[in-house]
Amino acid sequence: DKEPHTFLILLQNNAELRPTGGFIGNYMVVETNDGYITKNNIYDIYSADHKLAEKLLPPSEILPANKEWFMRDSNYSGHFPLSAERAAWFLEKEMDERVDGVIGVDMETIKEILKATGPVYLADYDQKIDYKNLYERTQYEVEKDFFPGSRKKTNYLTSLTRELFLNISNKKLSEYGKIGGSVFRSLEQRHIQIFFKDSNVFRIVSDLDWGGEVKTPSCSNNCFYDWLGLAEANLGVNKANYFIERSHSLIVSFDGSKVARFLSVSLANKASPVLGRLAKYKAYIRLLVPQES
Repeated sequence: DKEPHTFLILLQNNAELRPTGGFIGNYMVVETNDGYITKNNIYDIYSADHKLAEKLLPPSEILPANKEWFMRDSNYSGHFPLSAERAAWFLEKEMDERVDGVIGVDMETIKEILKATGPVYLADYDQKIDYKNLYERTQYEVEKDFFPGSRKKTNYLTSLTRELFLNISNKKLSEYGKIGGSVFRSLEQRHIQIFFKDSNVFRIVSDLDWGGEVKTPSCSNNCFYDWLGLAEANLGVNKANYFIERSHSLIVSFDGSKVARFLSVSLANKASPVLGRLAKYKAYIRLLVPQES
C-alpha cells in the first residue's frame, strides 16, 4: 500500500493484566508511507489522558472498576476490536490524532523478539537487556520515582525500542526467519492483536485469528459448539501479575439435552509479603459464555 497511514500501537504491560493484554502505560503513533515507517514516537498515557477536556462515565463492564474513563482504561473489553475503537476514539479526543488502525503489543512480544535477536545495550542507562531480565529491569526503571506526567518511563521505553529496532536492522538476512518466527508466535498467542478500520483489510486479519476477537463459534450437521472465556483485570494499581500463578479446571457433563459445566479457577500469589501493597492482587474477573447459557 503506497498510501500514507497512521497507526496507534498500545504498549500493554501484562504484569498489570487487562482483558486485551495489560495496562496501557505507553502508546506509539506510527506513520507509514509507501511501506516505510516515517515516524514512530512513544508517549506516556497519562500525558494524553490529562488533556481530556470532559469527564466521562465508563461503559457498564468498567463501572465496577472505575468511575471515570480515560484511554488508559479503554481496554476492559476482551473483544479487541471494541477496545481498539475506544482507544482510537480517546486518542482523537485527547490528542486530535486520527488513526487507520490499532495494534496491541504486550511485554511477552518484546521478550520473544529478544530471544531471537539477543540482548541490546542501552548506553543512556549502562544496561544490557535480554529476555531474562526484561521484566525486572523495565519495571524497576519505570516504577522508580515515577509520577504522572514524568517523562522518565517514556524515555526508558523509547531507548529500549530504538535499540531493539536498530538491533533488528543490523541482523543478517538469514536471521530474519528467526525474528519473524517470534512475531508469528506472538500473533498466534494473542500477544499481538491487530485492528484496521478498513473492514476489508480487517477481514483478512480476522480470518487469521489475529484480530483478538471474542468470536461465537458455529457449526452445522447436528453438532453443538460449546465455549467459555475469562476476562481478568488487575485493579490494584501495581504489577502483581508478575507473581501470579494460575490453573484452570473445566468439567463438562451431559444431562439429557443439557450441557453442565463446572469451572474451577485457582490463583496463587507468589510475591514476597515484604513488598506490601505492591504484592497484593486485586482482580476483577468476568466469565464469558454463550448468551443462551
